[in-house]
Amino acid sequence: MEEIIIKELSSAMEIADLRQEYLDSLMESQELFLELMVREAQPFALLDGDTLVGYFFEGTDHTLIEYYVCPACFAYVDTIFGVIVMERGIHTVYCKSFDHLLLSCCLDMQKKMESLGYLFREYEKPPALSLSKRPLSATFNNITTRLATKADEAYISEINEEIFDHPHEITETIENDNLLIFQRTIAGRPEFDIGMLVNREFRRQGYGAFILGYLMNYCEEHGYRPTAGCAIENLASRRCLERAGYKAQYRMLAFTI
Repeated sequence: MEEIIIKELSSAMEIADLRQEYLDSLMESQELFLELMVREAQPFALLDGDTLVGYFFEGTDHTLIEYYVCPACFAYVDTIFGVIVMERGIHTVYCKSFDHLLLSCCLDMQKKMESLGYLFREYEKPPALSLSKRPLSATFNNITTRLATKADEAYISEINEEIFDHPHEITETIENDNLLIFQRTIAGRPEFDIGMLVNREFRRQGYGAFILGYLMNYCEEHGYRPTAGCAIENLASRRCLERAGYKAQYRMLAFTI
């Protein structure tokens, strides 16, 4: 391997094939929280001479969001990572706990690590909810669903609590007819990130788990794979997701380098 050259790119399309290789290499699917950051991040190519051997995305405040090198350079993955950190002044790295290459690099260089969120990928469908054991003001049998419209945007924004990370997400999701909330994480791939909001008046009555179950079934019936995530401090969402059958096997990690 010659000296690694870091090249700023004008578009992520220049590394599209290598990024597909990265996504296929992960033992689990990409997290929407990071994918939204990638869309706004600066892409960089890693060159060994004239040969493209890897890439990374850098977000605001010198934060590394994604990093990958081709299998032929796996032996140098930590060395290349060190070059990126030094040349780009990286001091924070976001890492999925199932991204083993990046995780190993971070563990070698970290000064601090913290868990930002739970990543839910595997689930088992729980037994049907017993309405007789829950103090419901209405039965689930009477619930109907419809796609959200522009008229719903203000109300959804008002009750939003960590479901939508960016203001434009609500508008975009409504315009794409995706709100009952489930959202394709990456175009062309089968994973949909699902989430739900429940009016405060109806919380702690079983509606959240019911909505998640509905979305999970909808995804399965259409050949999609439902995934989810929530902030580490959002214990109510974690409990709701686990009640719907999900397992909190993975974490979103932040490393200070």
